[in-house]
Amino acid sequence: MNTIIGKDTVFTGTLDVKGAVRVDGTVKGKVICTDTVTVGSTGYVEADLEGQIVVVAGKVVGNL
Repeated sequence: MNTIIGKDTVFTGTLDVKGAVRVDGTVKGKVICTDTVTVGSTGYVEADLEGQIVVVAGKVVGNL
């Protein structure tokens, strides 16, 4: 896992990650990832997700 957005973190904007990313907090905007995007059970994503693999255990509002 290259990047982790912690459960108490709120990120707004475009998250462009080279490698894998795990979201346990909140992301609003857009996520672009060259590898796996994982939304953990405490994760909330209000964004469009682009990744090779997308795993969702939390909540996603947007396009995959």
